[in-house]
Amino acid sequence: MGKTVHLFSKTKQRRKLQLQLKKLGAIVLAWLLVAVLVTFYDHFNFHSVWSQGHTENYSLLENLGFQGLAALISSLLLGSWMIFYVNEELREKPYTYTLIAVAAVFFLIGAGLMLFLGGIYIYNETGQWPHTNA
Repeated sequence: MGKTVHLFSKTKQRRKLQLQLKKLGAIVLAWLLVAVLVTFYDHFNFHSVWSQGHTENYSLLENLGFQGLAALISSLLLGSWMIFYVNEELREKPYTYTLIAVAAVFFLIGAGLMLFLGGIYIYNETGQWPHTNA
């Protein structure tokens, strides 16, 4: 009887993990889709009559790569945190506490990602790291 309960709980845990991974996959796909839409929106705005155009170094594929990389990293970090931590550990906490925790983590990861990818983008455009004067 003990083995049956153990096997049942393992199967239940496996199903729960599969569901969590499906949720994470959906989050990653949604964020990547938004990144593609934002990139093409920017591209078409640069080529509209309301814009003076883009810079000479502009590349649609490069921007798509940066947007995709940012979406992939942020969706994996934030999606994993939401699914595996917030849904499990903060379930019993007050709603305001959960909202503040989620907002704070989104802000911190977003700011860190902007600094990291912004530094790479600046180096790619200028050949100099942003924190140096040389």
